[in-house]
Amino acid sequence: MEKLKFEFAVKASPEDPKTNIMTVTSITSIKNEYFIIPEKFQPVKHHDKLVSTPVYQKVKSTLQRRGQIRKVWISLADDVLSIYTDEDGNMKFNGYLLEERLIEDIQGKQLTATITSIPEERKTKKLSEAFVTKKITANNSNVAQ
Repeated sequence: MEKLKFEFAVKASPEDPKTNIMTVTSITSIKNEYFIIPEKFQPVKHHDKLVSTPVYQKVKSTLQRRGQIRKVWISLADDVLSIYTDEDGNMKFNGYLLEERLIEDIQGKQLTATITSIPEERKTKKLSEAFVTKKITANNSNVAQ
C-alpha cells in the first residue's frame, strides 16, 4: 500500500453555481511531487474508489462551506493506486497524465499576485493618511460629536 496526499475542496458546481460540490484538486506524492487534476475530473463523482475510503468520509463530514480545503494522506491498495499512477510511476487519471507543479512556484505566484494587486495610487503616504486621525479643530473639539 502506498500513500498519496489528496487535496479536497468545496467548490461551486459547474452546472448550478448555487450548489456546492466536493472536488479533488491535486495529488501530492511521498516524494513531494505536486500534481494538478484538470477541472473536468475534479468532482468526486469521477473518483469512485476514493469516495469509498473511510478517510474521505471524515473529510466529507469536515468540509461544509464553499472555499474550505483539506489535504489528507490516504493509503491506497494496488488496484486503487493503478487508477492514479501508471506502471512507470507517472501520475494519471482516466488516461490523462497530470500536470506537475513545483510547490515553491505555487506559493510564489500567490505572493506575487497579492503584491501586484495593490493599486499604484495607494502609496505609503496615502496609506498613512488613511490610518492617521485628523487633527481636532475648533469646529469639532468634542470627539463624541
